Amino acid sequence: MWLVREYEAWLERLRMTYEALTNCCYYRLEGDRGAAERVSMRVITGLLAKPKIFQYYGLPFSGRVAHLGELGIAEARSSVLPAGSTWAELRATLTQLSPGEREVIVLACIDGRDDAGLAAALECDERTAAARREATLRHLGDIGGCTPAPTARKHPEEGDRPS
Repeated sequence: MWLVREYEAWLERLRMTYEALTNCCYYRLEGDRGAAERVSMRVITGLLAKPKIFQYYGLPFSGRVAHLGELGIAEARSSVLPAGSTWAELRATLTQLSPGEREVIVLACIDGRDDAGLAAALECDERTAAARREATLRHLGDIGGCTPAPTARKHPEEGDRPS
């Protein structure tokens, strides 16, 4: 049951990030709500491309958001930011992920478990856990229209830091 609550909390964190960015970008983009929403979606899809960032709060997370936001604002100002999916569409897609994919997102991306920890939680061998993790990360990247970065197999305390 805690996995369900953690997944819902993650979706809420994404929503709040999207809404806060849209509000900030609205003013930075001189009241262009459509551009502000596109920048916010660019940030969210960028986060999905490197989902291990969701283990972090504070500066690592907000720094990644700010970096992606600045890139999006520059693209919006130069009219090269493409239209993409809306927040409602993305949320609906994330809500429809399989329970197995949701488990992997919570355990690997939010809780930060390495393949051994993931295997123990999923009650499978490490190779199967790694395959499930990779498939889920690929699917997240596909959802966001990005190619996810390769993931380290280390636990964050062993030197895995967000980029």
